Amino acid sequence: MSEREFTLIGEQILGVGRNVRSISGIKIIDLSKTLCASKTDVPGDLGYSDPPTLIKKVPWVTTDVKPYYVTKLSFSPHSATHIDAPKHVTAEGKSTEDVSSELVGKCLIVNIKNLGVDEGNDLIQKIVKGQTIVAITGDADTVIDTSFRDEIIQAQPKAVVFGICVNCVGVDDTLAYCRNDIPMIMDAENLDALQDEDIVFALPIRISDVEASPVRLFAMRFIDATVDECSTYDKPWE
Repeated sequence: MSEREFTLIGEQILGVGRNVRSISGIKIIDLSKTLCASKTDVPGDLGYSDPPTLIKKVPWVTTDVKPYYVTKLSFSPHSATHIDAPKHVTAEGKSTEDVSSELVGKCLIVNIKNLGVDEGNDLIQKIVKGQTIVAITGDADTVIDTSFRDEIIQAQPKAVVFGICVNCVGVDDTLAYCRNDIPMIMDAENLDALQDEDIVFALPIRISDVEASPVRLFAMRFIDATVDECSTYDKPWE
């Protein structure tokens, strides 16, 4: 990311841009799983399987020079914490590169487990169209429940984040988000550390014209001191 792009993000999120001189008072929360070697990323009993993740370090030796190591990677773009772009399910949908500069937004946590109708509807009302990133939490059985799915889709958040890999369970139901032009970020971890109002960043690898990509997913939380220092500036999230 260039300095100019980072400044533009600062202006969008903080309303302060080049006036930000320090990141002191900002907590970074890593939400990404480590990409590790594996035999397969999707159980074969679903009728298909993603290719295995292979990580191989190959020594490269030249004369009179110490060895250098070059890692050979082979993996599905749906490995570890990753984004499924709309192109995953619609031929004319956006690719990961199309949405890569858009995946920054304020977090709203929706814990589906035991979520009542009134409470759920109140949460949906907090989604800002095209701006909010919704983190859908709960255990594996409840996260893939279709409760509130249509309401969330209708509210059109910027993206949805899941703490499980729904390529393994409930794939048909959850891909409804992609079919409605909402990117899905899968297999995140540490979502219980998130709070509403955290700023979530999802940074996919920029690969041309693909439907999915591993992402570095993290959140930033501003402590009171930092917010107070910026209090003279417009804050578009308020």
